[in-house]
Amino acid sequence: MKEQEQKQLPANQPGRLQYTIKRSTRTVIIIASAFSIPGWFLSEIYHVNVVVTFFSIFFTVAGVAVGLLEVISKGSGDGPNESGSDEKLPIKLPSWLSNILKLILQKIHISFQQFVKYGLFGLALVIILFLAIWNFYTDLYYRLDIGFMLISVFLFLLGIAITLLYFLPSLSRKSQSAVPPTNSAPELVEQKNVLSTRFLLKKIELEKWLRVPLLLILALSFIWNIGQYRIADVCDGAQTPSSLNGIGATVQGRECIGLSDGSIIFDAARPNGDLKRNAANQIRHGASRSTALSLFEEAITADPTDAEALIYLEDFWVNNSPHITIVVAATLSGLYITDGRDTLQGVYVAQKEYNDKCQLQGSDCPLLNILIANTGSGITDEAQYTHDVTVQIMQAAKKDPTIVAIMDGLASQSTFDINDEVMAHPNHILPMVAAKATSDFLTRMPHFLRVAPPNSLQAQMGAKYAKMQLKSNRVAIFYRQENTYSGNLKDDFINEYQDANHQVVAVEAYPGRNPGVLQDKLSTVLALKPDLIYCACYSNEVSVILEHLPTTGPFAHLLVLGGDAFFETGDFTPGALTHLSRLRFTALAYPEIWRDLPMTNVSFFADYGKLFEPANLYAADGFGFTHLTPGIMVAYDAMLTLTTAATRAFVIGKQAHTPQNLERALFQIQGKQAIQGITGQISVGGNGDPVNKAIVVLSIDNSNKFHCIWLYGQFLAGKLTPPDQLNNGQTCTTAVG
Repeated sequence: MKEQEQKQLPANQPGRLQYTIKRSTRTVIIIASAFSIPGWFLSEIYHVNVVVTFFSIFFTVAGVAVGLLEVISKGSGDGPNESGSDEKLPIKLPSWLSNILKLILQKIHISFQQFVKYGLFGLALVIILFLAIWNFYTDLYYRLDIGFMLISVFLFLLGIAITLLYFLPSLSRKSQSAVPPTNSAPELVEQKNVLSTRFLLKKIELEKWLRVPLLLILALSFIWNIGQYRIADVCDGAQTPSSLNGIGATVQGRECIGLSDGSIIFDAARPNGDLKRNAANQIRHGASRSTALSLFEEAITADPTDAEALIYLEDFWVNNSPHITIVVAATLSGLYITDGRDTLQGVYVAQKEYNDKCQLQGSDCPLLNILIANTGSGITDEAQYTHDVTVQIMQAAKKDPTIVAIMDGLASQSTFDINDEVMAHPNHILPMVAAKATSDFLTRMPHFLRVAPPNSLQAQMGAKYAKMQLKSNRVAIFYRQENTYSGNLKDDFINEYQDANHQVVAVEAYPGRNPGVLQDKLSTVLALKPDLIYCACYSNEVSVILEHLPTTGPFAHLLVLGGDAFFETGDFTPGALTHLSRLRFTALAYPEIWRDLPMTNVSFFADYGKLFEPANLYAADGFGFTHLTPGIMVAYDAMLTLTTAATRAFVIGKQAHTPQNLERALFQIQGKQAIQGITGQISVGGNGDPVNKAIVVLSIDNSNKFHCIWLYGQFLAGKLTPPDQLNNGQTCTTAVG
């Protein structure tokens, strides 16, 4: 008796099912488990690249599918499978369970046959459609080049065409086989059968050949998707952050997130990106120092406005001398990357000025080293990754005693997250100076101060301007849901504006990252006949309102008033640029105000031009600084505050280079010890807020040029401003005259 026959079911156990699982099938399932379980674990714990997560899902599904198909196709009958071999492992089941499974498997088998017969065509189309939609979404979300979109469309159409060619002959043949044969002569029937058989064989052969391009199209679509997320393209040198020094980066949501000392490049989407990557690669692998320096110098020559490369190059010279280190938190990827670029430009000017002066004072003056922390723009919110990056900052602070402070160039919610994590390490507290975090809830936050006035002051001045200068009586308000800055500014404005003669006719919320709903809400608001719109939002969001405001009728001249976020001009949509003349907004800084002022005590403007515009390439407006933004200016003032405190504590006071000594010096910058910043006087109050900090109200003309029309607060340090002008404001000319 053959070995196969010896494996038949015993005669006294009729109807009992015997399943055979091939050894190759078991191997696939084992491999799938071996890959999927650690893959899922690594994906969740270390936020590794999305490709790892996908392959975890793939191997899991593959293992289950192979095992299920093996059972369905080989184990749905009595007795052994005729194609069995000694590589099969029998699994015997109790008779009662066998009968139940037999009934279930018969139903599954019938359904599976129907699916194979009619469903593969639809499944293939669904898969191709899904991949195409995902490609389109990826291309649009990350604003990829139109070439990417065209390739996605090509793959989509080609996939459908191949699917039709592959499956339609089978469907046609199946429908023909359902037609009963007619009475014909035996010879004709036989001849037709021969022809049909030949035709069928050709069709089958054609289908086999078409199967290859079909699978190729699907594979290309898949590869195209994961190509969007390749770590090398997003974050060259991405690695799990080191617990030794906190330095490292991970890819999250196609953003390179982490902490860098020059060994990782965050802002690589520039003309000099490859040069910077090569320089960082030299640093990571401990290669030639001179080669890395040369590459950074080439990168700066290729793009003289790249502050990231300039900071890393400056750090090279600093690290071999006594120094202090300040961590700069910025947004250097994603939707708000221009904000981070502005922050680093302001930081670098202050770093360079401090180090140049410090070198003249000898060894008693510690040089300034900068670590750059990129928190990214996030997918759901710009604070999405801030906590993870702050964990790295605190790891670095524990290992590196030269780290004495954090300079925060982020929005308010991110500032909260940083402070929460810092406070969780009471033995390594770092003082933090914020450049543009304006939420009222940050007032009196421990170990924190800022150079920007809080929302309450912005809203107060905005409401006064609306009532006294714009003569507004009916205002409609828009604000972004679940956003600290927007919600706080909205509440403050309502409190300051609303009284017996001034009415808030509507308060409309919209979801974050979905400003498109503003178009519908705008129609609802206009029906209430406001004479002013106040938008506590961001430039890309108010763009929707500007694009859809009526240009004729009673609302043809309706203005939009807002806060400091509107000065981020790079975030306006192209369609809104022709309507910016309808904007008025409070701002934290305005460079043109220095045109009529003596700048003998302010070196920033000369230094900025020398460092970032050496060839005077951007002096078309006659002032020389078309790239200068409020983001650059407030970042400079925040770093200037830190370097001033460092000079007073570590150089003049000869105190130990500790965060505690630096913090004491920071809070002594007030009264007669106040300093002149380029955004106005910097005098730190006991609650961490600046005292009488200047706020300007700006307008934009039809040529998209900004104009300062009103100023509140103290602009020049040492110049006493009358109380009525501090409270009610004055023209910009009067304020600096």
